[in-house]
Formats: sequence, C-alpha cells, structure tokens
Amino acid sequence: MSRSICCQGDLLDHGGTVIVVSGTLNIDGRRNARIGDTVLCSKHGVNLIVQGDGSLMDEGVPVVLHGHLCACGCRVMASSKLVVAA
Repeated sequence: MSRSICCQGDLLDHGGTVIVVSGTLNIDGRRNARIGDTVLCSKHGVNLIVQGDGSLMDEGVPVVLHGHLCACGCRVMASSKLVVAA
C-alpha cells in the first residue's frame, strides 16, 4: 500500500489543518509532520497527531502519512505528491 507523507498545512477530514510540525524533511517546500505535531481541528480544537509509520522515521520519530490519526479521532489528509510504501 502506498501513502503520501503529511506536511504542514495539510487538511483534516473533520475540517482544520496541520499547524505545527517538527519534521526535518522538505517536501514541496513544506516540512513533514511527525507523531506529536499539532493540528487545529474545526470540531475539537487543538490536538496532537498520535499515529505515524514506524518504518519511516525522521530523527527517530515516526513520520505521519495520509489517513493517520489525531488525538481527537480525525485523520490527516496528505496533499504532497511524495508517496512511500507503507
């Protein structure tokens, strides 16, 4: 299964966006999201991303891919064109 890497500014399925990222990868001019990064959900307010891909690490922290979960139950919707096998 292939999935896109999530980045700052990507949308959430409940509405909202990824607002603060700590990733070090530059994807289409934006940094990647990692577990623990911050989202602003239109239904639930500020929350953290709690799911990532353990096989794709950025400085020891799992990278967030399309469809991964946030603490409030929403999912991140990746917009980058960089796709990885997951």
